[in-house]
Amino acid sequence: MKYQELRDNALQCSLEHHLCNVDDLLSEGKTPPDILTMVEEGNSGVVIYEPYEYYETSSLVESIENMRGVNLYEFMNVLTMVNGEEWATNYKQEVES
Repeated sequence: MKYQELRDNALQCSLEHHLCNVDDLLSEGKTPPDILTMVEEGNSGVVIYEPYEYYETSSLVESIENMRGVNLYEFMNVLTMVNGEEWATNYKQEVES
């Protein structure tokens, strides 16, 4: 799995945590970065879960990005547990190059 795919998966999980209609948007051909752009633009096509009624679009985007980082960290932990430390070291070197 390429690092960008991992980042997109982490972003999708974060979007699904904050928005109601991620599956619908994905089935329309949108990508997780497209959906994040829609959130940034305040697009009415995204439906925010009621508990996450943010007053400003920027605070919602920041929360989505923060959770993306947490998800990415957790994905790497799981991948390391499954594939081993050597795999993780090689993967990180591959990403940095």
